[in-house]
Amino acid sequence: MRHLLHRPARSPRPGRPASRRPALAVTAGAAALVLVLSGCGDDSSGTDADQPETSDPFSQVEVVGEPDAPTLEVDAPLSVTTTDVKVIDEPEDADAPVVAEGDLVSMDVLAVSGGTGDTLQSTYGSPTQLGLLADPGTTVQGLVTGVVGQQVGSRVLVAVAPEDFPVQTPQTSTTTGDGSVVLLIDIEGASTPLERAEGEEVAVPEGLPSVERAEDGAPTIGAAEGDPPTELRVETLVQGTGEPVAEGDTVAVRYSGVVWGETEPFDSAWVDDRPPFVFAVGAGQVIPAWDQGLQGVPVGSQVMVVAPPDTAYGDNEQGAIPAGSTLVFVVDVLAAVPTAR
Repeated sequence: MRHLLHRPARSPRPGRPASRRPALAVTAGAAALVLVLSGCGDDSSGTDADQPETSDPFSQVEVVGEPDAPTLEVDAPLSVTTTDVKVIDEPEDADAPVVAEGDLVSMDVLAVSGGTGDTLQSTYGSPTQLGLLADPGTTVQGLVTGVVGQQVGSRVLVAVAPEDFPVQTPQTSTTTGDGSVVLLIDIEGASTPLERAEGEEVAVPEGLPSVERAEDGAPTIGAAEGDPPTELRVETLVQGTGEPVAEGDTVAVRYSGVVWGETEPFDSAWVDDRPPFVFAVGAGQVIPAWDQGLQGVPVGSQVMVVAPPDTAYGDNEQGAIPAGSTLVFVVDVLAAVPTAR
């Protein structure tokens, strides 16, 4: 199974071995949209692959069922060459915020094959919603097109052209249709990530590595001296004023990490123009130190997370990280949206 709405990560992330992480970490639980390989593939050699474009795709789609448990009835086959969006429910609040590209968005999503009308994946009825950046660098373009410019609280239908919803699987399967997809999206929340931590700076406690910040906010972590702590430590370096992060929230962060006693980062999200890293807190998508340590941290804060081996990678070597290492992370919490129901 493969998460359908994430782009592959460009580097390892704190959570699992790089060799086992070809894509952004997501659990196989209800929050993760997953692709059932037998249901759809990237092989467009099916008998209806050259079907003509549907002139009005939304005339072939009907939303049925309860608002919190909808299904889509599609008069298949449905084919589009240009992604189109239709708002079917507007928010009760006329002044609800509008989603911008790059925002962190919480939503429910139902995806249906245009070729067969079969449901591919859905978050409706699951314990958590989906949280993603509305950024084509991290998410399929069809989803970005569907939510950007729409108000929070809207329900939209998106008829997605195949090029805006590429599906790649490790095995070949015959598909019916050209790969067009219909999405039903309920936009539940949105937050624009900060560029860097903002707030009052706090001195690093004695015994922990020093931290210097570049003009853009990128941290440089000094060498730690002495023995590392044996318990997880989370120390505030910049006190933000946003809402505290709660278990089940999806957060966007930037970070840099070093092994205790060293200064060369084994990973940093401040390089290569990376977008913020997004994960659900407490869902097991990252190392325990992050799942535990970021709960209660106000958005806008920068924290130092000192992770002993039992809250990081334990006795396992992870690339440039030796087995049994204590890790030091400096993490900027840039945005958060609730995704637990």
